[in-house]
Amino acid sequence: MFTAASVSINTPCVSRLYSPQASPSPSPVGYSPMTPGAPSPGGYNPHTPGSNIEQGSGDWVTTDILVRVKDSFMDLMGQIGVIRSVTGGMCSVFMQESEKVVSISSDHLEPVTPTKNNKVKVILGEDREATGILLSIDGDDGIVRMELDDQLKILNLRFLGRLEH
Repeated sequence: MFTAASVSINTPCVSRLYSPQASPSPSPVGYSPMTPGAPSPGGYNPHTPGSNIEQGSGDWVTTDILVRVKDSFMDLMGQIGVIRSVTGGMCSVFMQESEKVVSISSDHLEPVTPTKNNKVKVILGEDREATGILLSIDGDDGIVRMELDDQLKILNLRFLGRLEH
């Protein structure tokens, strides 16, 4: 749901301002910023934060989590490493098999899904960067005892990265 009076859409080539108020250019047929599911101009699709996360976006990358190199990166395909640092979309990853640090685009990485009793780091959502212990798994959700305040939280497993130790 929109709460602002206008939506700014920025892409590398285009910057537009769409406003539900009077505008010199006609609004696309069927589009209203208040109409869920209606086609939106320029392919812009406002999501509730965290509702439909594509891990290819690179928003999930953070230090100290285990990652697997995806098939799209042939030399190291399938190998497991630990993110040591992140600069822009590039990650310095310590590869466990070769014991070397390599620089890999986040597009070629995916987080290793944690299992019961793993130490985890929240990689998406409002608790991002918080750590805890994954106590149990219930379908797609994990029950995590948060390190900071000992609270129990139920978090989607996609929001969790497995920590190195």
